[in-house]
Amino acid sequence: MISRQHRFIAPVLFLLLFLFLPTAFFLTTAKSASAGEALDIVLDLGKRPTPTFYLYSKCDGVVIYQENNSWGYGCRSLLAKGKASGTKYEIKRLERNWKHNAPATKILNTNHGLETEFDLCDGTWYCLPKLQNKDAKDLELRPVFEITKKDAAVAKTWSGKIIGRSIDFSIDCPEKLNQY
Repeated sequence: MISRQHRFIAPVLFLLLFLFLPTAFFLTTAKSASAGEALDIVLDLGKRPTPTFYLYSKCDGVVIYQENNSWGYGCRSLLAKGKASGTKYEIKRLERNWKHNAPATKILNTNHGLETEFDLCDGTWYCLPKLQNKDAKDLELRPVFEITKKDAAVAKTWSGKIIGRSIDFSIDCPEKLNQY
């Protein structure tokens, strides 16, 4: 036989669970913000010898892949437009072999970020279509960061695509990008 106290406790517990469960659910799903709500990307020439991608988080707990594995290696790319010809280009990382490969991630929190220097002349990048010499000296570059839903499912990372603002840029080695 159930006592009066136990009859009272069960509905109260149910009510509390009902009231707080939606809040707990919201807190666990808040990290799946849309691309533009969660991250921002900036391309900067700054005072460094090579350009740098700056990936900033706009909310806590955004999980992304580090660049030292096949999932994160190709997340950063560039969109380019030749000012002389108006031709649009896509600059991406070349595929590579991995001796040791595991999906390593990094958690970004509000107002924190990840900076990645890159060198378009180091032989690890390619351009499609092939970069014309007349465009190489006067380009508009836009940084891109993308993790597909398929790749995100491997380690439960953020997924989406963000494209940053353009900057003026000159490439001294179009032949390196055209080796693909």
